[in-house]
Amino acid sequence: MVLLTWGTTPDDGFITLRIAHNLLHHGEPVFNLGDKVEGYSSPLHLLVAALVTILPADYTGLILKVIGVAFGAAVLWPTARLAANVGLGPRGRLASTVGVALSWNLAASASNLLESSMNVLLIVLLLAALTSFSYRHAAGWAGLLVLVRPESVLMVAAIAIGWTLLNRAEPVARRTRWIIAPTVVAVVLLAYRLIYFGELMPNTYYAKEVPIADAINWGNEYIVHAQPWWGTISVLGLLALYLQLGLGVTALVSWWRHSPILLVLPLVVAVQAAFIFRSGGDWMWGARHYAAVTPIVTVMAVYGAKIVAQAIASSTTGSPVAGRTAVGTAIVGVLLICIAGPGQETVNPAWNTRGVDNGSLVADGGYGPYSASWIESVRLTSCLPEGATVSFSEVGYFGYINRELTVIDVRGLTNSAIAKNAAPGIRIRTGVHDPNWQEQGSVVGAELLRRRPDVIVTIDTDNPPANLYSGTYDFVSTREVFGKGETDGALHLNVYRLHTAPDYLCLHG
Repeated sequence: MVLLTWGTTPDDGFITLRIAHNLLHHGEPVFNLGDKVEGYSSPLHLLVAALVTILPADYTGLILKVIGVAFGAAVLWPTARLAANVGLGPRGRLASTVGVALSWNLAASASNLLESSMNVLLIVLLLAALTSFSYRHAAGWAGLLVLVRPESVLMVAAIAIGWTLLNRAEPVARRTRWIIAPTVVAVVLLAYRLIYFGELMPNTYYAKEVPIADAINWGNEYIVHAQPWWGTISVLGLLALYLQLGLGVTALVSWWRHSPILLVLPLVVAVQAAFIFRSGGDWMWGARHYAAVTPIVTVMAVYGAKIVAQAIASSTTGSPVAGRTAVGTAIVGVLLICIAGPGQETVNPAWNTRGVDNGSLVADGGYGPYSASWIESVRLTSCLPEGATVSFSEVGYFGYINRELTVIDVRGLTNSAIAKNAAPGIRIRTGVHDPNWQEQGSVVGAELLRRRPDVIVTIDTDNPPANLYSGTYDFVSTREVFGKGETDGALHLNVYRLHTAPDYLCLHG
């Protein structure tokens, strides 16, 4: 699956790589030196990226991809262990592992340059440790999980509360002592955020804080579109959703009656679903937030298939064992066929990528004209001197290549003024989208006039104005960029220059 999804490359991981570069070389975990804004979501992934930046700069994306795929492959081992802990035999463990291995979303998420597969791995490791009553390991995995993503603090808290309430067979002291480690890590992390950045949450969370009504609508769409086969054979996608849901509920009911302690698994799925419905999901192909619980959903579905097979076999004549095996095999076979379908827009084989350097990975990344704009924007600003200031909405690859420039992020992911001052209605899953940015009183316009970048690069209209902000900026050039596919469409990159800044040759395309 990794070979079939390898080419899918969003550019957000390069934001972390730029911050990691500044941390390693300047001692500041920030996007722009001197600007204390937490522009990354994962402290643990930032540390991994910092080690990666020691290596050749042109291949940091490749190295992050390989690391992510390694984490994704490692998920298979604790998945098998978790399956055994819930009571699945060798066939059930094999089916669970194969189901996870067939997940296109997990494969695509593993190679997206972000912490996605690390998050999946730590969630499954924590659950496998708890259901083995290995509290020392659970403490370690939970402590690391807190460092992976900000919402992981809530995930660990929910698991801790659920485990404490459901595990009545052990003394309270024994079943809760593993919680100390993640609690200490969480307190230290939050204290660091408050002291260094002055905030409790990363800046990206403020920029993407969409209204609840929109978040619920987008979250529902996100979960449906995350299903295998969606966009290819959507009927199979709905079948996959309802089959996993039905079998999962069957497992839940069985555990409720016979092994309440295992209800911690559906609890984790519920917490992740709540996060998706509050955040609206994500814009990247691969449904990384849904992939976070793919192994748990798969184990629950396989266990549910076991319960259904037992019920059917016990109500028929003949050998119960043979009947159970036949029915279980049939149900799991249908389940695996449903799971094996490609996720929406995840098919981008490795052989479609023309090279393994950062530029090639991004250019062939599968995001249509946006992938092209990430490359072309670098070329349009290639002659700017060190220390120049540029504003742009696409700051991932652009910001990493232009590490010597100050980059103002008009989506607000790495800019606190835009993230905090934006009205709720202009916050979407990609960050702030200000349709009135050309107006001086808009949130983006006000920030640009305050910061006065030397160059403004935009992705917008094919009919740009001759100047901006009462002549403060002059229009320089426009560049139309296209996606690789015939149906990918086109975007217009428009370039504006501060009226008093030099007229750099590269700005003219």
